[in-house]
Amino acid sequence: MAGAAAMLAAAVLLPPLQTLLSTTTVAPAGWAGAAAAGLAAYLLVRVLRSEPR
Repeated sequence: MAGAAAMLAAAVLLPPLQTLLSTTTVAPAGWAGAAAAGLAAYLLVRVLRSEPR
């Protein structure tokens, strides 16, 4: 997971990789949306695992 996060960060933050992959810098709203989606996924998994079976 950490490796994938590092590659994603490198792809959007390092100018040579931005040029190679044709990406742009992510706006703060984009980072906030990604963080919110990650948090929502984490909380959903926690809720579903806590249900009695």
